[in-house]
Amino acid sequence: MRITLITSFLVAIVSLGGCGDDDGGPSDGGAPDMGIQDAGGSVDAGGEDAGGMDAGEDDAGTDAGAPDPVYAACLSTFGPDGSTGFVTLLDTIDSGTVDASEALEFPGRFGCVASEELPGALFVSDGESATITRFDLVEDALAEGETISFAGLGLSSAPNAFIIDATKGYVLDGVGRRIIRWDPTAMVIEGEFDLDGIPEVEGLTSRINGQFLGQSRLLLAVRYLTAASVDARRQAIIFVDTATDAVSVDSTDRCGAVAGIVENAAGDAYFASNNFSAASHRLGLEGSFAPCLFRALAGENVLDDDYDQALNELAGGAPSGGLYNAGGNVGFFQAYDESVTPIDPEAGPGAIQFTAAWRLWRLPELGGSAPATVVEDFPLSSGGIGVTALDGFTYFTRFTDDFTGGSLVRVDSDGNVTPALDSPTLLPLRVVRLRCAVAGGATPPATCRGARRAGERGAPLGDPCARALRGSLDRPPTRAG
Repeated sequence: MRITLITSFLVAIVSLGGCGDDDGGPSDGGAPDMGIQDAGGSVDAGGEDAGGMDAGEDDAGTDAGAPDPVYAACLSTFGPDGSTGFVTLLDTIDSGTVDASEALEFPGRFGCVASEELPGALFVSDGESATITRFDLVEDALAEGETISFAGLGLSSAPNAFIIDATKGYVLDGVGRRIIRWDPTAMVIEGEFDLDGIPEVEGLTSRINGQFLGQSRLLLAVRYLTAASVDARRQAIIFVDTATDAVSVDSTDRCGAVAGIVENAAGDAYFASNNFSAASHRLGLEGSFAPCLFRALAGENVLDDDYDQALNELAGGAPSGGLYNAGGNVGFFQAYDESVTPIDPEAGPGAIQFTAAWRLWRLPELGGSAPATVVEDFPLSSGGIGVTALDGFTYFTRFTDDFTGGSLVRVDSDGNVTPALDSPTLLPLRVVRLRCAVAGGATPPATCRGARRAGERGAPLGDPCARALRGSLDRPPTRAG
């Protein structure tokens, strides 16, 4: 199926949702900023595992006249002169190869999100002119709609955009420590509110460093750095109630460098430190801290003092980092395998992070007592991987050694691994589904229904079938092993 794009004028597209530190700080270990959001797997909490199908519903399937599904893939190149964005439409992400000749090109870094309550709409945020433009799927093409500008509020870019519902969206201004409200249907700005209460610590600088849009709250990780730009043993979490815009903040000195935020089916939020800090701890560097996993229970905008898990203990003491899931209760993280590549005591933590010796581990239940196990068939990777949740599967993104391309690898909740979409010449950063394969009037099949519990919202959005790719918070994409 050849899908065309209809455009009258396309603005430069953005950094994908959260490129590195929100205020432009350095990536971990001097790693290049690839403009990918949420390391460690901030993903849609509304996958099939998280209530994607109501109990007792029959799968009506599709009929012979059903149109093909349509996915919008946002891709990029990376080089010394910056990045270039691309958008292409696909009818599957489970197989095949991205054809770069079919992609529409945009200058700069870009982001795209979709709304569950606005099916067929794709919102492209601009990293150079602080705008968001709406595109609508018209048969097999994208037609450009209205553009909204945030420049009048002092923004020079708008990469961190979220859609709460059909009439409410957020744009995060990390430098100004505020959130701007906008209406994705009317495409107008509706106000703003401050992110007050972030603790300041003497001798440390703080940055809003990661975002996860959960079932009823937006979760923001605040990173603390020393004067030498080293992660401190300090972490703050901002809780934003997406119904009332109420802001709460809590902090901990258990660890820092959170690079994984996920929710389980109940809405409990889990936070994990990143791979770079795990490598620092393994090397015994001054100020380093053990990899950690902590949580905030659903409905409680404070950190749970009764839950404090050393992440590396789940992997037999191996350096461990990141946290991923596809909704539901299964979690994934990475652990370094020293039997593959022994660690050089003279190596820096960045060298360890970028060594393709990290294995994927599976947690049968977030917060549970069941032991973690290695996902044996998942390819060895460097530390930190992108992730998308769709139809009850987790799609992990892996990149080639030279960052010229990548691929998706599908993993189900039992840890079964299947190679998926290949993109040899473009970096696959985000994928959303704009249309299900359902003819008019037919009931969507279970894998396309995406029914949600009352009050549930996903990260970072999609139509009833859409889930979005989330990549790294503050470090570059994963190199293939």
